[in-house]
Amino acid sequence: MNEGNQPVLFQVLSLSGNAAVETLEAHVLARAYRTMWRVRHGAEPAGQHVIASLDLLIDFGVPVLQLLPTDRSSPGFRAH
Repeated sequence: MNEGNQPVLFQVLSLSGNAAVETLEAHVLARAYRTMWRVRHGAEPAGQHVIASLDLLIDFGVPVLQLLPTDRSSPGFRAH
């Protein structure tokens, strides 16, 4: 189900129990949510997104591009 062996970029959790939700439906919803977020906002979703009516939290974490500075003048860049 993972297209092109791309890594899963989110985790789906239950709001009430903070346990991982591993159902096919939850992952299809999270992938659709991610796609629509990218279309609407032009960027990857980040952080925790709550869908209270379904008792779900989708944790997208921190975008990879924010973790890896590409500009050598940026404060976090270190040449090795």
